[in-house]
Amino acid sequence: MLTNVLCMFLRGRRAPRKGFYGMMSRKRGNKHYYKGFNNSNLGRHAGRVYHLDENKLPVYVAPDLQGFALRPYVENTSAAETQFRQFYQARKASIANTAEAGNQ
Repeated sequence: MLTNVLCMFLRGRRAPRKGFYGMMSRKRGNKHYYKGFNNSNLGRHAGRVYHLDENKLPVYVAPDLQGFALRPYVENTSAAETQFRQFYQARKASIANTAEAGNQ
């Protein structure tokens, strides 16, 4: 009897099976659900501490650019950086001279 009543209300409707909706996404969760994209865990939680696993850390391999014909798009040293280095070296020298004068 009960099944007949349920069939009457759910006529023509398929009941969702387990896994019917597919993968969980941020649109299916509530406002606090954050899944992220293309992320993998880099370690594990141990109480309040997170231990990184060195085998899971990404490894970036840069090619050897010694003797490479193309120039970089941005200069290695800009004019402002050169002026800052000159100022820093002059300031360091004046501090050293002041310290030597104070010791004598």
